[in-house]
Formats: sequence, structure tokens, C-alpha cells
Amino acid sequence: MAKGIPFLIKKRDILYLQKRVPKKLVPTIGRQFVQLSLRTKDKATAIRTAGIILSAEKLAIEKSWIFKMGVQATNIQFLSKKVLTSDISQN
Repeated sequence: MAKGIPFLIKKRDILYLQKRVPKKLVPTIGRQFVQLSLRTKDKATAIRTAGIILSAEKLAIEKSWIFKMGVQATNIQFLSKKVLTSDISQN
């Protein structure tokens, strides 16, 4: 849609977040892309909302990776919770 915003697309004047499904998951998911309506026509609001969603996605992936590491990950989990809490309190 715009330079620097590769995940936003516009459909019927509404902005959507669009992400490619990893190739290994396409047979399971049944499609190459997943789209989520951001329920806004305003570009600035869509960028903020997409940023929140993508940050949550990244945190979920990191937690999954940390979980696989086992016992050594407890300090990392604590730090990620602390960072998330401070991010929320600033908004």
C-alpha cells in the first residue's frame, strides 16, 4: 500500500493487515495469506493497530522459542514480561 508499510492493504476503503503464511503451513492453513481487518479507514490508526498486532505476534513467537529452550529461559521470560508491562503503562 505505501512505502515502509508492507503489511497494509486496502479493500473497500477499509485497511487490512496481511501476512504471508509460511510455506510449510500452507497445506495446514489452506491459504498463502492471512488477512485481518483493522476496522478503520484512517492510515495512522491502521499503522498503530498493525504495530500492536505484529508486536504481539513477535512476542508469541519469542515465548514459543523460549519455552523450547527450557530452564535457562526463566530470566528471559521475566524480562519480556517486564518490557511488555512497561510498554502498556506508557500508552
